[in-house]
Amino acid sequence: MHRNVLTDALGSEDMAVIFQDWSRKAEELQQEINYAIEFNNRLKAGILRLPIGLTERGAPIEVSDTSKSGVSLAIKQKFADVGSSQDTCYGGTSVDITNDGMIVRYYELNHDDMPPSRMNQREFTFPEPQDITDVAWDQTYSLRLVVTVNKNIPQTLLRGTKHFLKIIVLPPNDELEPYPATMPTTDEPDRIPNDEELQVINTAFGSREALAAKRITLDTKNVVISPALEAPAEVKSGILYINPNTLRGPPEQLKIIFEGHELCHLSGYDEQESRNLTIQYLIQHKLLSSHIEFLASNKIGLVVESNWLSCLKNLDKNLQGVSQRKITMVSPEVGLLAKAGGLADVLDGLSRALINLGHDVSIITILYDSIDREKFGIKDTGASVPVYIGKELTEARIYKTDINGIKVLLVYHPLYAKSMYLGVRQEHYDMAREAGFGVSTDRGWTLHELSFRQAVFFKEAALGAIVALGLNPDIIHLHDWQTGLIAASLKEELRYKNNPILNMAGIIFTIHNLGYQGRFDKHLLELTGLGWNVFTMDKLEFYDNINLLKAGIVYADIVNTVSQTYAQEIQTEPMGEGLSAALRMKGQDLLGILNGLDYGEFNPKTDRRIFFKYNSEGVLEKKLKNKIALRKLLRQEGFAIKEPEDLYAPLIGVVARLVSQ
Repeated sequence: MHRNVLTDALGSEDMAVIFQDWSRKAEELQQEINYAIEFNNRLKAGILRLPIGLTERGAPIEVSDTSKSGVSLAIKQKFADVGSSQDTCYGGTSVDITNDGMIVRYYELNHDDMPPSRMNQREFTFPEPQDITDVAWDQTYSLRLVVTVNKNIPQTLLRGTKHFLKIIVLPPNDELEPYPATMPTTDEPDRIPNDEELQVINTAFGSREALAAKRITLDTKNVVISPALEAPAEVKSGILYINPNTLRGPPEQLKIIFEGHELCHLSGYDEQESRNLTIQYLIQHKLLSSHIEFLASNKIGLVVESNWLSCLKNLDKNLQGVSQRKITMVSPEVGLLAKAGGLADVLDGLSRALINLGHDVSIITILYDSIDREKFGIKDTGASVPVYIGKELTEARIYKTDINGIKVLLVYHPLYAKSMYLGVRQEHYDMAREAGFGVSTDRGWTLHELSFRQAVFFKEAALGAIVALGLNPDIIHLHDWQTGLIAASLKEELRYKNNPILNMAGIIFTIHNLGYQGRFDKHLLELTGLGWNVFTMDKLEFYDNINLLKAGIVYADIVNTVSQTYAQEIQTEPMGEGLSAALRMKGQDLLGILNGLDYGEFNPKTDRRIFFKYNSEGVLEKKLKNKIALRKLLRQEGFAIKEPEDLYAPLIGVVARLVSQ
């Protein structure tokens, strides 16, 4: 609800702000309650996806037999001291499930001795596995494990993927049996499902209305009951073959087994179109080849055709050409509009390259006062979004333009649009005072807070614009420290975590220069909308301050930087600038990708910026002529070029900042 309306209704602007703050908290509370109810229902139903580890990404998991009837899960977690170049193990957790019970062990961080000389160990032992309902500890680095375990749970139902540990937990009910590796079969011929069987399948997806909303049609034309099928289900040429015994499991378990796979034809589409849309569904719901392979290898879910499985496996390596992606870039610099360094050029070139590949690309940046609105055809969209900076409520106006075929959205606020990178220059203090910002006599602190507030504004405005304009991105691509808070909020704040437009998007965070990190006083965290639970060594905390570049590294699904060599270098000190441990924790999710070159623009045959154009013939002659002409131009510009000319002396030009790295 708009604040002006609330002010009129409640009689004062202060009351309007209090009401909006309260209503936002109430909404978050209701979302928490809904999440708890859903969690409890899934637990009772016997199906639980349990995230583990100190971050939402989980920890590496190894599964091994400890006995013929028992399973041991070694959850290996490595924590590194970000204040040291040492690679130090800080703690870990292990879970053992055997016929004799379940043992949970964890090692807590010793805060008084860093790095710790020894670990404090706590152990929980449960002689009756089916009675386990709650295991919890509340240290700074905490894990709450709430699980019901049937001691006959087979090893085939315990597997870890890269990002989470998925445990199918069966309630202590003798009537429910886990799916065996091979289903019971008979020689009966295949047949169409009867009404009762079809209803069971529909129920597993929620309802017929839910199916219709997804444009999925399950009827007698594309579902076959196959009593001779050994696997629970199988898809061939868009037809779902299902063993009738599979339908006797709980509906919730069926839903886990079948959801997101190529179950059937989509209404109105041929088989190939159906597959392409299914791939999009898999990507949007983060059910890529690791999930398909997990189910197929254990014969719990669909056994898909080999070429279809190969297609899904290749999806991880190369999504190009499979389907159009909606990509939203967020950056403080963009091409011709706002440039302080090479980041602006990267955004321009990368966006155009992705558009040429058929993707739908948009960029969000700030509409700085220095940008010529008329020159770049910038128009007001008529939309604005609320922006919370701590308890202060303001708004951002959204503008738009098109730069060389790239859709650009610009968010505006009269203070935070004053300049790029507010707070780095002394004159920004006067800008803030003139804009009505409550400056203090401590100029240094005012500039420090102003810089942080601009980052918070950018986070709130960018995410608000994505939702308000219905961008529905598949990928949110963030650039450098000014966007790190966006990654953290998407994973931590309920208002974003539960937003259907945002919570299905993958997050990529690009480090253009690790030397610029956005380090701020920890007390400013209260302005972000994040809780103090993120002020831990594995999240935003950095030498008792907060680090926005680290936020992007920790919370992004994928982190990439400008080359493979640089990606390797920054995983050790001193090139890691204090963040080498956090970067090593990303593992294979830290990538190095060379910045590309636009051969259409940087082509000596057509380049308008050089004196003498050339191609593969006559390279040396034309390059020498260009060198002579450039030296002449530099002398005219006042550069100290020695005379007489040494035509063969090297002439090196660099367009870059000179920094310590």
